[in-house]
Amino acid sequence: AILDRDKYDKYKDSENIFFTKLMDFEEDIYDSFEFKDYMIFIKNFNPKVLSCFIGGLKKINVDFNPQNFENDLDDIVITKQQSNQLKEMYKKTVLQYLSSNKNAVTGRELAKYVTEIPLSYRDAIEKIKGMVKDNGIN
Repeated sequence: AILDRDKYDKYKDSENIFFTKLMDFEEDIYDSFEFKDYMIFIKNFNPKVLSCFIGGLKKINVDFNPQNFENDLDDIVITKQQSNQLKEMYKKTVLQYLSSNKNAVTGRELAKYVTEIPLSYRDAIEKIKGMVKDNGIN
């Protein structure tokens, strides 16, 4: 199982329990995105929300055409520094959005676009792979 970090004290001695690096799933998943990948997730999952990022992109001088923002999103170049600035700028809003849209469908979609699999999930996957191999299951 993978549990939020705030459950650590209660379950720390339980077998096969993994904990998020940060306080909860939403923080871990957001931390695992480059901001452009997060915008691509939004474009494909809830495009009505995408335009809220235009102001932040302008604020940090990302070169793009606001009139054709959604269609040109794949071509927009965002440096690592700009990505980090955007993540910090939108962190509270995005975490609220993710918390209020917490369900299996959203989780499945986030998994399609996440830049890097969060450590707790990688650890759980490796554990399962080892258990499968140890039991001779293909």
